[in-house]
Amino acid sequence: VGDWGRGGSESQRKVASMMAQLGGCYRPSFVVSTGDNFYESGLRGPEDPFFTQTFTDVYTDDSLMVPWYAVLGNHDYGELDREQLRLCSSPNFTNCPAGCCYSPTWQTNMSNRDWRWNARQGAWRQGFGNGLLDIVFVDTSPFVTKHVTLPGAQPALQPGAQPALQQLSTTPAPTTSLPA
Repeated sequence: VGDWGRGGSESQRKVASMMAQLGGCYRPSFVVSTGDNFYESGLRGPEDPFFTQTFTDVYTDDSLMVPWYAVLGNHDYGELDREQLRLCSSPNFTNCPAGCCYSPTWQTNMSNRDWRWNARQGAWRQGFGNGLLDIVFVDTSPFVTKHVTLPGAQPALQPGAQPALQQLSTTPAPTTSLPA
């Protein structure tokens, strides 16, 4: 799922309802979010109620009570114009007007508010099904210069990410396939 963070809007809730219906049939083990989790400009701080309004209060069906693995999209970095960036960004978060410090950092620390939420910056690999499936998550926003300069932003390839990507490029293709 991607581009879903609409503050609990009617359209977002309709999609959540359809996800719940499918989840009731297929019983997912996890959900992957491909970014733009919180429109229009990400979260404003560690206690931003928009997280609860947009995620916890929307995806409430039992079938969606599974880990969510999220990469960040450009809107999660604070898709602000230059003047907003000047006013709402600070390298240490202490000089921003109240509720104005947009940063991707906030999403990476939300698992304390909802156990399902797993988001990281950079690139990482997550294994599922005792080695049956590996997913490499890549946050591509830091490849765009303006996103790297935001408070709390980290380089696209974090220490430790390069080995995972290198391993991926040298991992042989499976020699057997699973039955359909």
